[in-house]
Amino acid sequence: MGEDFHRVLGSTLAGNREAFTRALAGETSFLENQRMFLDRNGYLEETFFTFSFSPIRDETGVAGLFHPVTETTSRMLSERRTRALRDLAGRAGKAQTSEAAFRLAAETLSEYQLDLPFVLFYLLDEQGRGSSSNRQHWVAAGERGKSGDC
Repeated sequence: MGEDFHRVLGSTLAGNREAFTRALAGETSFLENQRMFLDRNGYLEETFFTFSFSPIRDETGVAGLFHPVTETTSRMLSERRTRALRDLAGRAGKAQTSEAAFRLAAETLSEYQLDLPFVLFYLLDEQGRGSSSNRQHWVAAGERGKSGDC
């Protein structure tokens, strides 16, 4: 409390400068589920926050800002991952062959690279083993649904 915003918010202020500036001019700003990549826990982490900038006034004008913050990361990631599963299930019924199922799964999951940076599928025989005649892989990441031999 009572600290300089530039010191407290650091790099997160850069992406929210417009809302901050409007609040200093006397206008309240509300930002919902804003994505920010923060360096915390020793790595760059995708996070989401809902917050507002509200001016605090005194007889001279804006004397400070009230800045309540709620982290919404777990909810936003859960919703996105549920969407990935819904999309995967919705497209799975269109496949007529194993190869088509793998291709559709790879294409679908490639849209969710922040949650699944790479995906590798294996086609096994009835005994649960891969053989040189049926071993193929489908990789979803970067390039959408690329397939080939292992």
